[in-house]
Amino acid sequence: MNKKCSVLLILMCISLCFITSGCGWNTSFLGKAVAEIEHMVSDEATDDTVKKSDEEKEQSTNKQASPVKKDVLAQANEVLQSKNAIYKLSAVSKFDEDGFFGLDISKGITFVIYDKKDDMIARVDYDKALLRPRDNKYETMDRMAPLIFKMHIENDNKNGEDKILGVWNGKVHEVPIYALFEVDANNNIVPGMLYSAQGENPSHYHGVLKEQKNVNLANIVLTHADSLNEDIIKRGISLP
Repeated sequence: MNKKCSVLLILMCISLCFITSGCGWNTSFLGKAVAEIEHMVSDEATDDTVKKSDEEKEQSTNKQASPVKKDVLAQANEVLQSKNAIYKLSAVSKFDEDGFFGLDISKGITFVIYDKKDDMIARVDYDKALLRPRDNKYETMDRMAPLIFKMHIENDNKNGEDKILGVWNGKVHEVPIYALFEVDANNNIVPGMLYSAQGENPSHYHGVLKEQKNVNLANIVLTHADSLNEDIIKRGISLP
């Protein structure tokens, strides 16, 4: 019940008392009562206006504080654009504190790694086996076979500890990777030792990655392969 109704009810009760007691109407009293009602109604209208204004401000603030979240693929491509990379992803893995693993089919087929911790980009030659690492098992042994791939690390450090591995093509360091891994009880890919070697296409991998940034790049391939494969399937991309 609002203030206006409350006052009217009180006024009716008082008026009834006057009538039943044989008393006449007190015009002065009634005038004051009417004036009081008008004052209360005015206050109530002002309160409603202020309340409505506050609600509108709160809604406006909430809209500004909660912008529409961008699609992960759009976020990943924005990162690549900001670094003037030539890649345009068509599918991407989860984008977490480590970075992401993406697929570029705009000019041929290639994989792209982004290491968020070191803000580095690398390209990986396409091999469908990288998308399904659990299928890479030894035929005669119940354990995972290594994944072998080549990382093309852009603007790598020519004086780094891994400088002798692979080959250099201008500013791009082409590093062959021999990656051991396991699958834990929760079916998660767990990276193991990462080996490499000198030369473009080595037959044996006796070297070990020493630079942490290169280790991070290689591990992203392993830990983000599942979510990239899921996104490729979701987007209906067919791969050879």
